[in-house]
Formats: sequence, C-alpha cells, structure tokens
Amino acid sequence: METIQDSDEEFYDAVEKSADMVNDNSARNANFNNDISDTQSMTSNNSASAVTQTEDFLTHSPWLPKYKKRDKEFCEFQNFQLSQELGLTQKSQSEFWIMKFSPNGRFLAISGGCCVTSVYEISAFRNGDTQLLHPFPFIMFSEHTRAVTSISWDCTSSRLLSSSLDGTVKLWLIGSESSIDTFQHPCGVNACCFHPMNENYFVTACQDRVIRLYKLPDRKIEGFYQTIDHIFSLAYSAEGQFLAAGLAKGQVMIYESRSTDLRLRHSYTILCRNRSGLRSKGRKVTAVEFMDCEHVLVTTNDSRIRLYKFTENLMMQKYKGGHFTKFPIKASFSQDIGHVIASTERGRVIIWNTFGCLGVKRGVKNQSYECFRARKRKVPEYSIFAPTVVLLKLRECHQLSNDKRDLRHIIITIGAKDTLRVFYNLF
Repeated sequence: METIQDSDEEFYDAVEKSADMVNDNSARNANFNNDISDTQSMTSNNSASAVTQTEDFLTHSPWLPKYKKRDKEFCEFQNFQLSQELGLTQKSQSEFWIMKFSPNGRFLAISGGCCVTSVYEISAFRNGDTQLLHPFPFIMFSEHTRAVTSISWDCTSSRLLSSSLDGTVKLWLIGSESSIDTFQHPCGVNACCFHPMNENYFVTACQDRVIRLYKLPDRKIEGFYQTIDHIFSLAYSAEGQFLAAGLAKGQVMIYESRSTDLRLRHSYTILCRNRSGLRSKGRKVTAVEFMDCEHVLVTTNDSRIRLYKFTENLMMQKYKGGHFTKFPIKASFSQDIGHVIASTERGRVIIWNTFGCLGVKRGVKNQSYECFRARKRKVPEYSIFAPTVVLLKLRECHQLSNDKRDLRHIIITIGAKDTLRVFYNLF
C-alpha cells in the first residue's frame, strides 16, 4: 500500500537532495524596508549570493532560441528574443521551480526545491527600464527547512504565503525578512492558496488528505475537508466562487465557496484519465487553473493538459506534444487567455492556441503548437507568461525608448538547476 510519504517523495524528487539547502543567513542581516531605494542599496551588497550579472540581450543576443511549429498555418511566436538572464540563489540545489506574479504586477516571487523564496521587482515600476526584472532580489525569505511546494499572493500584493514539505505554511510581509506567522500542520504541505477577493482567508492541502480553510488574523480554522486521495494543487477561480483541488490519480475536486463565510461545499468531480492503457488509472495533477467560472485547465503527469467545462463534465481540449511524467510541470494561460503554455522535461517551451487554430479542422485533441528551446541544455523547464499589467507597463517603456516594435508577449522560464531567462515576442 502506498504511504503518504512514498507518494510525495516520488513527486518531489528533488527533496532528497535538499537536506542541506538553506545557507547561513548571517550574510543577509540587514533589515529590508518598504522604501525601494533603501532596498536596492541593501540587496546590492548581497549580490554575490543572490544573482549573477544581468545583460541586455535585445540587440546582441549570445544565443537565439530554436523555434519550431507543428501543424499551424501561421506563426505567432517566431520573433522571440532573449532579453534577460539571471542566476538565481542556490540554483544548483533546485530541480523544480515555482513562479507567481503579484496581483498588481509589481513583483515576481520565485521558489522551489532550494527552500528559499526570492521576490524580484519589475524594473518598469521603478525606473522605466525595458528589462523585466531588477537584477537584485527585493527581499528573500529563507525560514523553510525543506522544499517549498507552493506560493500564493494575497489580493493586496503585500503578503505572501508559502507551503513546504517541512510541515509548515508561513505568512510573509513584503518588506520584512522574518515570517509574521507560521501555521503548523501534522505532515508536509503540498499546496496553499489565498482567496482572491478576501485577504483574510486561505486554504492549505496537507499530506493527510485534508483541505483546511484558515481565517486571519485570529488564525482560526473555519473548515476541514477530507478528500479521497493526496492533494497536489489548489486554485481559486478569479472571483473566488470555486476552488479546485488536484489529486494523485487524475481526480479534480471542485468546491463551491459560500459568499457569506467562504466555507466550501463539494460540487463537481472531474476524472482526468486516459480511457485505456497504462495511464488509465490516472496520474498526479500537478496544476489546476481556472479560465472562468465554468472552465478549468488541468495538468497531469501523463504528459497531458486538459481543458474542462466542469459544470458539464465535458473535456473541451486535450493539449498534446509535451513530455512531463516525473517533475511538477505546470501549464497556464497567457495574459489574454488566448494561449496555453507549458514546458517539458526535455527543455522545450510549448505554446498552444487555447481552442486550436482557426481554419484547421480539429476535434478535442490539440496537437497544433509552436515551441522553442530556452537553452542548450536539455533540462526540465518551468515557464509562464507575464500578466497584462506587466506587459502594458513594459510596452510603454519600449515606446519611450524609441523601439518601434510591438511587444506582444513576455515569457519567463527557469531550467532545473539553471538560470532564469526572459524572452520578448517583438513584432
């Protein structure tokens, strides 16, 4: 019989290599202030342990990504250019990465197997720079002792939540290096998620198969929700009306959140499984993301991404072409919901049209995509699109710099034990 520990150690294979991942924090004893200029000077002193030098690749990129398309009559992403590269803190100790933009678009939080969460500021919000990220972290959080499995911003963009296999969920205030609260769980925590409309509520998914609903600031647990299997991902819909929980064998539980006290009631169940074959029993759900209040995007470790209309239990699209059976790869939408992006364990970044290509006769299976390699090494990649608020701000900076090209998309990707790279799609 599969135990909780066996199941989760298989999923996070990098965890066994992370026993000594947290470096001594004495080199970062300066207190971070909310004042941006003060933070810049303090983080510059720690640059040796935080990042490597950043260069402008727009005019003379040292390496151009290999671009390919499959079964598409037109190209949308053939003009990608490498814009920025950062060497992340303890990158050699992290085989998987997590990235989340703050709701206001000002910050990008990065964490993963290295146990440290680094928050970078978007340069355009500080000095109108055309590069995406400021080269030094705005702040770093390093109290977790094992791999960080999930991070979540509150709706005010002032607090960050992180869950870890060390059995804790920590609440951080942007501007303070120390956590402002710790929520102890009976075993490792695989996911956490703030309510998108109310900063005083969040949910966690523990390895005891229970979803817990917390209320701040009194730290009260408002509800316990037992599930039938291990939970590996959580996500609220944009308005907080629904919560999706991705389980170990392809199950996705959809809960409805009551408007009065935000307590949960199970409403729908989706089974993301092949009809036959070795994977018919279902694989781990590594990510769930709502498109709207009727559709949810599900990533599973059978190298499949599926878009469901969960109110009718109807699969709208199955995105094929990727390979991810071992690592927690996550698919997500572009800023306009027009595309789906996911990386592979072999180093490719793949982009599908959300509902296939116009003019091409298709069914549910979507095998039409564009892809590129983010680096020469074939390592697992973790990629996301920048949100609309960031794209608009960077587009404005490009116009001020007399660049006549239109900035249409920004993709951020990190390789396992490798660097962060930013790509601009310019026309």
